[in-house]
Amino acid sequence: MNYLEIVLQGYFNDNNREFLEKYFCREFKKAEKEQFFEAFEFFSGCFKVIKSWEKHLQDKVFERQRELHLMLNHAKNGTLSYDLKEGETIEQKRNEAIEYCEKELKDVRPDGIGSLSFTVHLHSLTNGLIAYNMPYNELLEIKLAILKAFNKTQTDIEPLPPQSIVKHKPELKIDQIALKYAYEGLQITRENGNEIAKEYGHNSGEKLFQRFTYFSSSANRKGKPNLCTPKKLGNKISLIESIIELLPTDKQERAKDEVSILKKIYEAEYQ
Repeated sequence: MNYLEIVLQGYFNDNNREFLEKYFCREFKKAEKEQFFEAFEFFSGCFKVIKSWEKHLQDKVFERQRELHLMLNHAKNGTLSYDLKEGETIEQKRNEAIEYCEKELKDVRPDGIGSLSFTVHLHSLTNGLIAYNMPYNELLEIKLAILKAFNKTQTDIEPLPPQSIVKHKPELKIDQIALKYAYEGLQITRENGNEIAKEYGHNSGEKLFQRFTYFSSSANRKGKPNLCTPKKLGNKISLIESIIELLPTDKQERAKDEVSILKKIYEAEYQ
């Protein structure tokens, strides 16, 4: 199964691209019928293509990180050379270099670091099949379509009991609601907490208010959990990821950035 070709045909064929989720569903049904593929097997192959593109971006970010750390070390050790203009001093240039490197290193994203953002160089990754530099947001569009198509294969087809006797679980947990409001810049107070909680099927407005207060701090969102373990940190990453698609498009970037920070912590300490 040529998964690279499947993904490329999906995105670079105009009609397929317009209905990308449906395209992946059709391709799975074809693979299921003709080659007896199961859903997990087929969609895992598609995801591997996307993961290889994500790794391409990550490698570029790591390479730039190494360059910045090397420059920073040389600047601090006084071994970095400078082209001085009239009136400039080595000490001035040294401080500028340190400030620049430290500022750039603070802003690490899945597709960039500091003032640089990278694209997926498909010409090299597809052996010349596609000459295109794909922005990260387009990669995410494909990834989301694959995920949605896979989720459609996992639906429970058993008939549900009569709705009148079913007690539905809340669609979102307290922490998810609190995070969603925090990223959207909305307020949860003791006055409106009960009303908001009830809208989502919960009873405790006080608990919702407390969790919102906690997640309103970016340091709490992107910091390690107390008494951190791999499971606790992994759960925190999954929690934030679970609400990204629920946010308005213009509010998603901060959540994605903070997930990236937590994943870097996980990789550094537990892998």
